[in-house]
Amino acid sequence: MVIMMVIKPVFFADLMFLKLWPSLLWALAIGYCTTYQCLKGYMLLLLLAVMPVVAGDIYFGMSHASDDSFLFAGVIPWSDASMHFRQAAQMMLYGVTQTGMNGRFLYPAFFSSLLEMSRGHLLLAQGLCGLLFAGALVIALRETARSLGAYGASIVAFVCWLFFRERCSGLVMTENLGLLCGVLALGAFLMALRKRAFALLLLAIFMLALGLCARPGALLVLPFLILFAGWVGWQGWQTCGNKHLSWNFRGFLGAALAMLVIIMAFSCNTLLSRVLYEGKVIANQNFAFTLNGLLTQGKWSDCLVWSHWDARRVMQENIRLIKEKPLRLVSGAWRAYQEAATHRTLFQFHHESRPANLLLFMAIYGLIALWKKPEMRPYALWMSLITLGILLSIPFAPPWDAAERPFAATIPFQGLLAGIGGAFLVKQLVGLTRSLFLGLKMAIPPSSLLAERKHDLLLLNMLCLLVFFLTVPWPLFHDRIVTSMPYFKAQSILRAGSFITVTPENRLELESRMEPFFRHYPSETWLLDKFSSPFILGIDWKNKNLDRAILSCDAQETFSFRGWQVDVRLTPKN
Repeated sequence: MVIMMVIKPVFFADLMFLKLWPSLLWALAIGYCTTYQCLKGYMLLLLLAVMPVVAGDIYFGMSHASDDSFLFAGVIPWSDASMHFRQAAQMMLYGVTQTGMNGRFLYPAFFSSLLEMSRGHLLLAQGLCGLLFAGALVIALRETARSLGAYGASIVAFVCWLFFRERCSGLVMTENLGLLCGVLALGAFLMALRKRAFALLLLAIFMLALGLCARPGALLVLPFLILFAGWVGWQGWQTCGNKHLSWNFRGFLGAALAMLVIIMAFSCNTLLSRVLYEGKVIANQNFAFTLNGLLTQGKWSDCLVWSHWDARRVMQENIRLIKEKPLRLVSGAWRAYQEAATHRTLFQFHHESRPANLLLFMAIYGLIALWKKPEMRPYALWMSLITLGILLSIPFAPPWDAAERPFAATIPFQGLLAGIGGAFLVKQLVGLTRSLFLGLKMAIPPSSLLAERKHDLLLLNMLCLLVFFLTVPWPLFHDRIVTSMPYFKAQSILRAGSFITVTPENRLELESRMEPFFRHYPSETWLLDKFSSPFILGIDWKNKNLDRAILSCDAQETFSFRGWQVDVRLTPKN
């Protein structure tokens, strides 16, 4: 696969994104490499983790493939993605944004830092985001392998990659930060459980809360984690109060600290909205629309016609509906569970549904194995509470609104549950010994294992700190950086990484790559027929709203045409 990536990069990228078997081979390979403790094995693990990120950069950046909903021609964010990009680019260019979108500012702030690092190069910024995901995945997989072995790590890698491939790669969407924080949280949780370290547990809860704030979804996981923190405090984990304190007080202290870090994570979004947004944020805007769809047996968008995006008016109507007939909530929740079960929402990743049934079966088996297998008992309560939180959250992130996207932050934990089931199924079916798959402690010397643990802990802390720094502190100083860096002031209409030139030679290839997009947006099929090649599709960086544009090579002035900024010298065909 590495040789193919070098010799035929576009073919390699197409295989990774359009076929399932290369992803399975990759997952098995990276899972196998997690069991190696030597430096060469670690480097190979990093190489394998970066491979799908490179595939995404080639698929969208080189061959200019389109997503069916959120990306056009590989370089032009669309729909929600265009709004998130506008927020991030405005933060980078002006220090603030005038675009409120849905009141979530963590991901736009995070991506604005990546844009700043890449000097406004959109594709490079997305590549940096992918590299952070690869680093986080390495840590999570190594921790998974210590408990579940190669097969368990392979399943976690497979699930995380499928979600990243379908919902994150190439897209300027909040799912990127949600998944990244979720993967880091998984690594921190597993390390905390193994070491019985309460400080690591708080770090894991903070990162998961940050991910859920960036991309809200299974929010009911957080109250259960507060209870779990109280329980481990009562158990007397490391750094959770003095051992001479009473058990009850240690439990209360653990729960209080967990609640505090969750509040801190959500306060980050409030801080960014007050400093970086020139407008008034409407809290829980999306929740009001989602709840209305749940109560009326419809979708979140059904209320937009009469509400005109007024979330307060929608919430008032929701309260009236609940008071009028409280059972609407029950019937709406039942409908959500029915649809989630029918479409296997927790394991169906956009159009990729082939492994959904098997993954769901392994997750159910994994939930049973948590309590039946003695070696899984340390993880049983923790994973059961997270699973319960995910399941209870389904009515408030219903499948008909955004499918599996709201579960970005908890996807790694869903993968872990499937990994637990898969690891024990393989052990039973193949009949291999426990030492081969369930415990690297028996495979390598204790001193070597201790050294690797310290190394992984350092890498985990560095990545968590870096992601937090890129998300909160750095964006607060964008205005000073813009003032001191002249290249941010000197704006041209086009910037590298955010435009593509359509020529007679590449036109047919581009049209075939755009088919998924045109199927979803048939009203945009006029685009390539209205203009004669060559012309440029890209983003107008001189426009404060960063609108999509159709330009000639040295464009100076544009006019508005069907949602695009068009060069005055390009006359659309009749």
